[in-house]
Amino acid sequence: MKLPVLIASLLLLILSAVACQQEQALPTLINLEATQTVANATANALATASVPTITPTRITPTLPPTFTATDEPTLPPTDPASVPTATPEGFSEEGTIYYIYNDDAIAAVHRDGTDSEIIITFGVGAQIADLSASPDGELLSFVAAGAGSAREVWVASRDGSYLQQVSCLGFPDVREPTWTPDGQSLTFFASQFPDGPRDIYVADFAGSNDCPSGNNQRLLFVLGSPEASGLTWNADQSRLYFGNNSMFVYDVASTEIYQLTQAGAYGPDSAMIHSWADERLYYLKTVRESGTGNIGTAFVVIRQPSVRPDRPLAVEGALIYATDLVFSRDNDYVLIPTEDGLFVYDAEINSTQRILTGLRASPNGTFSPDARQIAYTALDPRTSVEQVFITDFTASLSDQLTTNPEGTITDMVWLEG
Repeated sequence: MKLPVLIASLLLLILSAVACQQEQALPTLINLEATQTVANATANALATASVPTITPTRITPTLPPTFTATDEPTLPPTDPASVPTATPEGFSEEGTIYYIYNDDAIAAVHRDGTDSEIIITFGVGAQIADLSASPDGELLSFVAAGAGSAREVWVASRDGSYLQQVSCLGFPDVREPTWTPDGQSLTFFASQFPDGPRDIYVADFAGSNDCPSGNNQRLLFVLGSPEASGLTWNADQSRLYFGNNSMFVYDVASTEIYQLTQAGAYGPDSAMIHSWADERLYYLKTVRESGTGNIGTAFVVIRQPSVRPDRPLAVEGALIYATDLVFSRDNDYVLIPTEDGLFVYDAEINSTQRILTGLRASPNGTFSPDARQIAYTALDPRTSVEQVFITDFTASLSDQLTTNPEGTITDMVWLEG
């Protein structure tokens, strides 16, 4: 179900009464029609985000504790009353949120806060990273331990009952497995040395029990850069965009690589995501704010990234200290976590809406499957432990779903069912 267009007169959603609810100021709509800077007259039109100064406000949870530890948590729960729970046969009608817990387990919790449990772990201290979901939402992908000191790409069913290693490089550095839009393959960075120069590989999901021949695991191209990060495909899989300080494009048909953007002197372009609904490409540009000298990130939109410019595009933007970019499932909205809050960009009206601010730690975030709500991380004001919270686009409600006894939460994914 598509969220109605966000406008300045967005109606306050009235949700059912919950305990300890705290009022939030209505969000502000910010016009993104900023000055567009294009390095060539025929190059792409760009729009940069312009946001106001953030005024801190405190976010307070409203739901009572509902977390129940599993029988194999990363660390023993501190609450002796916690009772292990089994994986349910079905999924919540409002969806299920998955996340990496304590860097070595994948946990799940239903939207109503029930059945909070660990579904996948390779053991205490065995790192799991880069959690994402397949385009159809049926599989989870991530990086975990392979043979010996190797790191490999894995996929699993949503209840953890099916677990399959996809890559078999045997390298100690594998990161950012990224699904192709058709859901058939995963593209990823890998290096033969820890934090060494990375190249880009691809492997099919089918046949991964017979890797590398069965799943066509192969080197896509040699990049040889320890700074490479950020992988995103366009909808028809004709172009792969990636970061290497500036942003580059790999053209599948010609196998040519060319530079799309020109990073500034203050830091790299990062967090690139290409819409699968239209031609828009989004990324964060490191900039220096004139007047204050502050270094931060600007939210940038390239409307026609398929048009190759005569020279790399350069653009300036308003400093918002963004840390990541996350699409809604329908690609209509972009979630923009900052150092202490959340913004949402509406692609249809080309505007941002401030959802939360004043959080004590930089949040992770993800949209609900229907893009009506947002799950995010924040510190429990009673325990200062990171937990999963839910809010809507008016920030009139903030529900706490988990009461984990300790640990961290990263890489959240909210899937239907």
